[in-house]
Amino acid sequence: MKIAAQLWPLDQIADGYERLLDVATARLRKLQNSPGTDAVTMTIELAAEFTRAMEPDPLLPPELLPTNWIGTRARSITAQCWTLLAQVDGADDLPSLFHLYSDAIGDDQDASVR
Repeated sequence: MKIAAQLWPLDQIADGYERLLDVATARLRKLQNSPGTDAVTMTIELAAEFTRAMEPDPLLPPELLPTNWIGTRARSITAQCWTLLAQVDGADDLPSLFHLYSDAIGDDQDASVR
């Protein structure tokens, strides 16, 4: 893990995942309490934060990451949001952006990366 920390800005990457986790947690609460509210807005917010968090991430194997890597939690909560957004009435009418990110987030969760 020390080598990874020297080669990649893990603290900076973790900060991005912290922001994603904050946004995804708030949106998950909102979706659980009032599904369907602002689905398009939530989709765009989650996609933007997911992109910001993932861009600098080299997707290192778990052996090179700190224990309890925040990226794992952040992507898991984001995937839960995405699942709920896919069940909202009118989800088929969401922009194609939703379906693109749905595939990416679903693939990430299915692959059990980290």
